[in-house]
Amino acid sequence: MLNLSKLVVALGLSQCLPLLFALLYGASNGLTTIARGILPLALFGREGYGEILKRIAAAGLAATASAPLLFASIVARFGPTAGLATAACAAALSLAAMLVLATRFRRFTR
Repeated sequence: MLNLSKLVVALGLSQCLPLLFALLYGASNGLTTIARGILPLALFGREGYGEILKRIAAAGLAATASAPLLFASIVARFGPTAGLATAACAAALSLAAMLVLATRFRRFTR
């Protein structure tokens, strides 16, 4: 079994933190991939599953493609504080949407 304290001493903390980040980031990407396939099926059922996945993927890809340009435009025009506020608002909206989904589909969490 891996002894983490010996690994930290051998590598040093400055080398262990990036390793820990990479492991956690990889694990979260794996879970995200699984959740993207299973969650719509669990929430919406088999009927129209492909159509739902298409809509989710299209919205995600559009947001991913447009976000850097939009964010850079906000920072260039209004400054970094406005950019940070915009990012915070987007995170809050995301959290609110997840909470709405959690309460709406509570029957799946029991």
